[in-house]
Amino acid sequence: MSILTPTSRLAVSSLLQTTNERHKAALKILAVKFSKEELAYSNCSGTHGKEKLDPTRLALVKSKCGSQQLNYPVLYPNDW
Repeated sequence: MSILTPTSRLAVSSLLQTTNERHKAALKILAVKFSKEELAYSNCSGTHGKEKLDPTRLALVKSKCGSQQLNYPVLYPNDW
């Protein structure tokens, strides 16, 4: 089972082509893959009384924004 539907695959592909900074692309992909409620009540690690975001979908964001084919500047290489 793919975690990218055809519609979200097109949205992610379009975002990656139009965004020239890694962190901005990650934020935009998060908005595609997670609902507003999930983003409001969750975080990456499940701390501070919040739920943990789905690790499979987070891995998708990391793989799309961290791929070597993208020409984003790496300002903070240890963030991922």
